[in-house]
Order: sequence, then C-alpha cells, then structure tokens
Amino acid sequence: MLKKPLIPFLLTLTLVSCISKTNLVQKPIVFNPVIGHEVRSEDMSVPFPEDKTFGVWALDNQSAEFISDREVGCKDGLWSSESLTLWPTNSTLTFYAYSPCSLPVRFSKGVMTLDGFDVTRDGDDVLFAQTASGLTSVEGEVKLPFSHALSRMDMRIASGYGADVKVRIDRIVLRNVATVGNYDSSKYQKWTVDESTATDIVFYDSERDGQFLAGPEMQFIGELHTIIPQKLGSVIELQYAFQVDGSDWIDAQKDATEEIKITWEPGRYYTYSLTINERKLAYTTGIGHWSER
Repeated sequence: MLKKPLIPFLLTLTLVSCISKTNLVQKPIVFNPVIGHEVRSEDMSVPFPEDKTFGVWALDNQSAEFISDREVGCKDGLWSSESLTLWPTNSTLTFYAYSPCSLPVRFSKGVMTLDGFDVTRDGDDVLFAQTASGLTSVEGEVKLPFSHALSRMDMRIASGYGADVKVRIDRIVLRNVATVGNYDSSKYQKWTVDESTATDIVFYDSERDGQFLAGPEMQFIGELHTIIPQKLGSVIELQYAFQVDGSDWIDAQKDATEEIKITWEPGRYYTYSLTINERKLAYTTGIGHWSER
C-alpha cells in the first residue's frame, strides 16, 4: 500500500507559521498619552490634548533606537505617527516622549536633554514621559504618562491690621528668578538654571487704583506665572499703601519676605499666602500638583 505524500501537510504547517508571524509583525504601535500623577495610589491623570502632538523615541532590549524622534498626533481618536510603526517580533521596547515638538530635545542612551530653554520665549508648559521597560504588542496601547517639567505659582494676600486700617496693594514682585535653564532627565534635580539670567517677575502692577484688601481673608491678586524649577534665594516684595481711620493715604510702602528656602520642583503649583502687618511681611507656602489648580 502506497503512503500518501507529506508535501501538502508540510506546506500547510509552513503557511500557518508564516501567517502567525505576519499577524505579529503587522500590529501597529498606538499610544494612550495622559498627563498627571498619582495621589495615594489613585490615578489623577487627564487625557493628553488631542490638538497637540508629541515626539517619541523607543529603545529595544539591545539599547538600539527602534523609533527616532517620531512626531505623534491624534486622528479619529487614534494616537500614532503619520506612517504607522509596527511592533518588532523579537524584542521589547521602552518609550520616551516630550512635548511640544518644537523644542530642540536631544536623546541619547535613554536620557532626554533640553539646553537653553527660556521660559519667557519657549512656552509655559513642557512635558516629558517614559514608560516601563520591556513592553511588547501584548500591552495593546502604550500608555505614556507625561509629567509637567516646569512649576506654577500665584500670590494671595491678606491684611493683618485692625478694622480701622485700610490696605491697598500696588505691586507684587518675585525677585531673583532665573528664566533660562537646561533639563536632564537622568538627574535628580532635573533643571540647572543659568544664574546670569536672574531677573524680577512682576505678578501684579497697578497703573491706577491698586487692589484693596478685605481684612484677614486671603485674596488672589495678580497673575499666575510659570517658572523653571530652581532655588536662588528669591524674595517676594510688596509695594502698598494704607489709610488709618479715614486719614490721607500713606503711599509707597515697601516690605519683603525673608529669602525663600525651598527648591521649586517640576510639576508643582506653589501658592504664596502673605499677610501684611506692623511687624513684618509673613508668608506661608502652599504646595500642590500642577493639575490640581
């Protein structure tokens, strides 16, 4: 009795094997970018704005660049590069990203750097992200957890005088703040500032009547500002006027805080609450997350 040839069976195995490999190769890399943080293990992140883009790199498990500074945007709810990149079949990936894409961010061996960033010129929000290592197509969408690299700050003021004293705020200035710095994702203190660029940041400047304080209740006065994280020994200076029992206004009074000791950190929102009184300008520092304000 003649045996049936094995060629069709072998051909079938070969086709199945090729199809399986093809399915793995053809799976595109898509992203799920978010911005935020965790508070007591609770995810406080928010979706990345769909009208923005970000740049992305990917390293494989041999530390070779699999993706090199590819711009990613959102189209029809799908975050991917204009020309889809497919998952590798024989290695894992680690992703690194930044936004906005207009920034001259450099990448080498898993480290993102940004030199000469000027907060007065280059924008008021910079974002960086890095995933865990060893990701594969099994993960589905790649979650990119972006974090804010800058700090935000506002001022609130109250009067510590009695009811017979009216106080008018004319000017609020944060003195000695650097506006240019270099970012390095590998360092604990991510930013190194150029101290030669230290200047004064005006939070409020009255051209006419100023802003009157309503007693001991804290009032938000002036503008919110974005700053490069740093510690240069800055001080907050107020210019104000006061009136006692309806007398003439006593103008051009100045007072300043002691030197601020803390280091401003990336992704933080700082609220300085100041109280004007007869002794000295007292303040407290409220620290929260950028996305909570």
